[in-house]
Amino acid sequence: MRKSGLIDIYILEILEKYADKNHKMTQDKLLKLLTEEYGLECTRNTLSRYLLALRDEGYIAGERGVYKINKFSDEELRLLIDGVLFGQHIPAEDAKVMIEKLKSMSELGLKNRVKNFIYLEGLNRTQNKKLQDTLDIIDSAIQNNKKLRIVQAGFDIDTNNIINSGRELLVNPYYLVAEKSRYYLICLVEDEKENSHHGKELENLRIDRWWSVEETNIKRKKIESIPGYEHGFQLDEYMREHIYMWAGHSERVTLRINNYNVRDFVDWFGTEYRLIKKAEDYIEVSIKVNKNAIKYWALQYGGVATVLKPESLRKDILNSIEDMLKRYQEL
Repeated sequence: MRKSGLIDIYILEILEKYADKNHKMTQDKLLKLLTEEYGLECTRNTLSRYLLALRDEGYIAGERGVYKINKFSDEELRLLIDGVLFGQHIPAEDAKVMIEKLKSMSELGLKNRVKNFIYLEGLNRTQNKKLQDTLDIIDSAIQNNKKLRIVQAGFDIDTNNIINSGRELLVNPYYLVAEKSRYYLICLVEDEKENSHHGKELENLRIDRWWSVEETNIKRKKIESIPGYEHGFQLDEYMREHIYMWAGHSERVTLRINNYNVRDFVDWFGTEYRLIKKAEDYIEVSIKVNKNAIKYWALQYGGVATVLKPESLRKDILNSIEDMLKRYQEL
């Protein structure tokens, strides 16, 4: 037999399973279910006192029948479920558990509808089972202004599993961000082995590609000590300029875009651009963007967008196109 001292919890459990604002539950029905599901005999007066207390505390509502007040609306829960359902940064087993938890928080209407949700087994999700622990360690290091020591993961093509690559990095962590269903750490990597690539600019490391991570006792460098950020760091500006999460500094780039594809441009870069020319079939715009990122964006949208300036970027893109053409012609 269940403990009578937990009757308020049992009432909420019953209301969560069988009632909502459109299907309120009477006291008679509640008394019956308390007996059937929990083996509790309760008088109407006792039940009324519990319902009054729960109503006063904001847990339930209703006059002719009651229902449990949910923290999230059906619409909000559906958005959260969709986020988990299509979130490639969430391991498969974790996603299944989270979806079931979210479904249990919904009212009857959404519970019936989410039965039609199909879990996407074939979605390319991360294989990193340590992701949640990693996020906690990163949060702690950022909060404590400490450096992180990371061991990067490799990939075994024969077993299709992630493995320990043995490559270590000491990093100064600044911001944890999610972009295109992947988690990244915006950080400064220490140049421990005199590697000219590291230690000079911010980098964006994909977190699910780590094998392990630990918080050190070493104080991290201030982000203002990094060239280009002496006067502070604007996260929204950084994210807008660093599409694909390529690292490196940004520069001013001029593009010509077909009018029909202006919406595609705005989807990627937002409205923080400078309109230079507006013609019948195209526009010319100037944006500040990461040079590496805009190169690959221009290759992706080469049929509808053209880089006009700077000349060095135009030549770099042309070299990539010629190299690509050569490799295809050699097949």
